[in-house]
Amino acid sequence: MERFLRLCEFIVYVGMHRSFDMTKLDDWTAAYLRESRRRLEEGIPIVSDLF
Repeated sequence: MERFLRLCEFIVYVGMHRSFDMTKLDDWTAAYLRESRRRLEEGIPIVSDLF
């Protein structure tokens, strides 16, 4: 399950970069992208201990 969620987060991260104007992000979106990148680079799951 953890790998699936990581893949989903990666797909969302890439999709946001492809679809959004990176020069005009609101604060929430910019913070989400920063945190998402950090989680992906450091191998931290977006959700832990599901079961």
